Amino acid sequence: MDSHLLSTASLTRHGLDQQPFLPQWQEAFAYGDASLDMSLNVCLEHLRGESAPVLVKGEQGIGKSALLRRLPARADDLQFCLIEAGPETSMAAVDFAVRQCWQPEARHGDPRQLSLDRYLAALCEDGMHPVLALDDAHLLEPRVLGTLFNLKQHMHNKLGQTLGLILAAERSIEPVLSLLDGKLPIVGTLHTITARPLNREQTAAYLAHRLRVAGMSGPMPLNATAVDAIQRESGGLPRDIHRLAAERLDEAGPPATERQGGIAARLPRVQIPTRLGMPAVIAMVALGLLVALFGLIAGLLGGGDDTEVAANSGSRQVLALPQETTRPAPSTPVAAAPPAKDGHPDETPDAKTASAPPETTMQPAPTAQAPSPPPTPAPF
Repeated sequence: MDSHLLSTASLTRHGLDQQPFLPQWQEAFAYGDASLDMSLNVCLEHLRGESAPVLVKGEQGIGKSALLRRLPARADDLQFCLIEAGPETSMAAVDFAVRQCWQPEARHGDPRQLSLDRYLAALCEDGMHPVLALDDAHLLEPRVLGTLFNLKQHMHNKLGQTLGLILAAERSIEPVLSLLDGKLPIVGTLHTITARPLNREQTAAYLAHRLRVAGMSGPMPLNATAVDAIQRESGGLPRDIHRLAAERLDEAGPPATERQGGIAARLPRVQIPTRLGMPAVIAMVALGLLVALFGLIAGLLGGGDDTEVAANSGSRQVLALPQETTRPAPSTPVAAAPPAKDGHPDETPDAKTASAPPETTMQPAPTAQAPSPPPTPAPF
């Protein structure tokens, strides 16, 4: 996977609709500020002139290509033909790119019969101001680079037309330019703009801009510490900023507001009661046991006075909590308690009777044998 691409999980976690660090140029992601726009305006000023070509120089990944691609949006009076150069790029390839990009009016005759300089002159006569923009120009052969400079000089001196020429290159182009300087006077007029890496504030703004365009609506997922680390490790080169930011976004959790506001939805609904809520829980459990015990005794003894006596007796058993903090387990089996005599409520079984084993039974009523009441719930 491309190191600039976020995982699907990261896109979802950070609320992104698309990849924020694609290597391909996308105009919506273009970032500019006062410093970067100043270099852009200087380029345009020289391209509108009659003779001076422009060189944008800097190391790989510093943003030279982005500057070239931002130019057309800032200059409606200039028409750009962007060519991505390589070691195999020839003047024939440049000629083909120009003819694919622009078409002169029919009054100039068959365009296939026009040489490249005449073709460009016809475009100028039609009211255009053509600009050749070559990215990675340091990869061009010296003879191709020299022919481009010579073409611009010829357009100005022989045909009276202006051809804009801007090159984006790494520093390795300098020896070739030194070689051509002694042969082509126009090379000495070359205006050079040195691309600079982003500073810390620019890096933070650059990252925020790209994430917003990619769909992020919440807070910035990269905090100040993360941005400092990205700036330090990348040196301010956008190419490395993309890689490092993608790595940290893949490792980062959700934004702080999501961690605070959304955590309740992810926690189990049943939680362990706190100390403040424990008395309420105890009271609810005791009340539930009381209701269950009343219902059971009432069902066993039937209606009338006997039911009321049994209910009252049971009520006293449940509410008579022992004074000791702990209740030691009985060391010997507890005998079954005798049945209540003549239904008198004062003869309530003691605590040992209430905790008798399940085998203990009550004396049967005249019509049916009833099981013994359930043991008294232990105190909380």
